[in-house]
Amino acid sequence: MTPQGGMVIGGAPTSSSSGGTIPLTLLIEYGLHRTYHELQVLSELKIEIFQFASRTRQLFVRLLALVKWANSASKVDKCMDICNFLEQQSMYFVETADQLHKMAKETLASARLPSFSLPCAVDVLTTGTYPRLPTCIRERIIPPDPITPQEKAQTLQRLNEVIQYRLVSNELPKQMRRLKIDQGRVKFFVEHEFEVTLTLMGDSPTIPWRLLDVSFLVEDNETGHGKSLVHSMQVHYIHELAQSRLLHVDHPLHDLYKVLHSFCQSLQLEVLHSQAQRLMNDRLRDSIRIEEYSLSKSLSISYWRDQLKREKNQENFTIYKLSVHVCEEDEGKPLQISHQPEMSASECRKVGLAIKSDHLSIEKLLMQTIEVRTHSKLKELARELQRLVDGKCEVRDMPVALHVCVLSPCMSSEVLRISIDIQTGAYMCSVPLFGPGEQPAIQAIEDALNGEKRGVEKLLVKLKVQLILQRCEKCVQLMMSNCRHSLPIINLEGHPLSKLATTKLFVRVPKQIGYYVVVEVREGEHRRVEVNYYMLETTSCTADGGDDDLSEDNLVKAFMKAGQLTPIDTYSLAHGEFCKIFDGIPLTMDSLTRKRKIFLNEDLDEPDAKKAKGSPYFVSELAYLLARCEEKMPYIFLGEELSKKGINHDGGTLDGTGTCLSLGILYFPEVLGLPEDVNDGLRRQMLQCQFRIQSRQSRAWIVEFVFNKSPLPSMHVKESGPSQRVCLILEMNGDNIQKTVSDLFDEWTSIAYLFGAVKRFAESYNGKE
Repeated sequence: MTPQGGMVIGGAPTSSSSGGTIPLTLLIEYGLHRTYHELQVLSELKIEIFQFASRTRQLFVRLLALVKWANSASKVDKCMDICNFLEQQSMYFVETADQLHKMAKETLASARLPSFSLPCAVDVLTTGTYPRLPTCIRERIIPPDPITPQEKAQTLQRLNEVIQYRLVSNELPKQMRRLKIDQGRVKFFVEHEFEVTLTLMGDSPTIPWRLLDVSFLVEDNETGHGKSLVHSMQVHYIHELAQSRLLHVDHPLHDLYKVLHSFCQSLQLEVLHSQAQRLMNDRLRDSIRIEEYSLSKSLSISYWRDQLKREKNQENFTIYKLSVHVCEEDEGKPLQISHQPEMSASECRKVGLAIKSDHLSIEKLLMQTIEVRTHSKLKELARELQRLVDGKCEVRDMPVALHVCVLSPCMSSEVLRISIDIQTGAYMCSVPLFGPGEQPAIQAIEDALNGEKRGVEKLLVKLKVQLILQRCEKCVQLMMSNCRHSLPIINLEGHPLSKLATTKLFVRVPKQIGYYVVVEVREGEHRRVEVNYYMLETTSCTADGGDDDLSEDNLVKAFMKAGQLTPIDTYSLAHGEFCKIFDGIPLTMDSLTRKRKIFLNEDLDEPDAKKAKGSPYFVSELAYLLARCEEKMPYIFLGEELSKKGINHDGGTLDGTGTCLSLGILYFPEVLGLPEDVNDGLRRQMLQCQFRIQSRQSRAWIVEFVFNKSPLPSMHVKESGPSQRVCLILEMNGDNIQKTVSDLFDEWTSIAYLFGAVKRFAESYNGKE
């Protein structure tokens, strides 16, 4: 049987049916192995603990012995010092004995006493003097008698004459003609290079020159603050080298100049090279690069490196270099300046043909070169752009820039200003009227100029379009109106408005709601710009196109639905009766093209007329168009409403004097409730009825009735003439013109009833008489 838990008591193997059991013998064996392992680990730990205790005990025993010995360490040190001293003294004694033995055996073996000078002894004993003293001792001990100042002056004067004769008899380098002879020395001064002092040690023509002093005048004023650039050891070496060459050449002064001048040139090139390295590390960075530097020979620097990176993709790219090198053709071998690409003679003279040693500055030289290059590039660009624009292209200002007048006349804020970046050599374009990044056309022109210069003509026309559009916007601002570049129109797709150019302006008609003058500025042919005008009618609506409702939230109705788009014939509008915007221009159809050119401020092939007065920002055609729309549209709305009521009118015309517009009533319908003879009589009695607008304080309609003589005689002064005038003032509501027409008809009805009563009274009154 198997006990509870599934363990087999016997050692016999179990069958596969009794899963989850283990033999008891195996379990006992595992337990014994584990117990033995743990006992073995514990025994090893005890051995390690014992060894640790033993080592620690020995360590502290040694420390205790060291502490006890340290109490008597001073005595041991004293003993050691005594032993060292005794060993040193013993060594001295041994060395002394060795030296005495050497002297006795080697040195003193051949020693002899000198023979005594008996004559000198007799002179000393008998006379008390020593006349036989050697001359060398006398000269060393007793100084010679000094020369007098007169002898010194004569000697120096004589030496000056000898030096002067030597200089006259020999040929001098032309660079060393500046000299000074004084105190027996001659000093040669080569400006900003070196200063050397020479003398002669005698009057013989074969005596060589003696170099007394040499000093170098090359300075680095930008960093060294005038300090010397040559070490004293270098000066000493050059002094010895120059002196040695003065002894063995036929023309010593020429050779001296060549040696010192070559060293000064190498020093100047080194100064320029170090300045160029500082510029590369500090400010200009990768804009410049030292292409080649040959010690004492040449220095070549390339600039406008960023432009080179852009042009490497092109077939022909230009590398701009500035080289400073020794001119081998000139006898004086100055440091000459050369350029790549080559400059003209006048441009080279502006930069300089040779290095000016008075102020060594590679930065100043680079800036002068870049300035001349900039001026040349801008002049060449001006000749190219002059064929593409109608205005002038001038290179002026400081820093120099190319001013391109895209329009003519052109305001200073509208000029396209093209300059060149000093570090990169790239063109930079800007228009003062626009801020940085406001107009993509300006950036496109800049990219085109820095590239292959393709499409510049089209980009200039685009800029002209933007400038004309800006002029229109400024003109609207002067007229106290507002304009937008876009409107929130929901039905733009498929509307005629979508076919217009993107460069357009929506100008709200003053004192009108929902009506806009659309100014379209588009590119024409032959670099011309066309300006077209349209009248747009809009209505307010919601985002989904619902009708405007005053009871709803206005924020939800901030959208518009475009209505009719009507082109405006500006010529007929601006050249009608009593209207002449363009003075001195014949009003004929053949002059239409000229009028449009003048309006766009474009150049004409014909001789210029009188210079236009006023600001170009005031566009006369647009200003007149807005003013005309503001004045004309109320009459149009009034005429439409009158027609709906059956009241005939003339549509609105100018007064005979051309002072203002007026709308005349031609026929009033019959007034209900009155006899036909009264209506006919009143119509015959009315000579004229005109609508005019009063704009002095508040806008209102003034209705003027002109009637024939009254049926009744009158003694009043105003009623004594052949006609009588009656004026009415009606409220002007731009959004409720129906009320104005209704008030007019009410007034006419009142007049008709009054006229009927007066007519019956007049008939009775005249019949009694």
